Amino acid sequence: MLYFHLRGRRYSFDIYSDIDLARLKKKRLSDYLTRYRNPKFVSFTTGLLEL
Repeated sequence: MLYFHLRGRRYSFDIYSDIDLARLKKKRLSDYLTRYRNPKFVSFTTGLLEL
């Protein structure tokens, strides 16, 4: 969802306030982000999720 949001897709909810960050596993997300080659997406996601 974050990838498509960065590409211009809009959703019926607010990604900045409606994502329950407490339920996300930050270590797992960090591991996934190391595999992305798009530095803009990695920076956006890291900043949004405060990793």
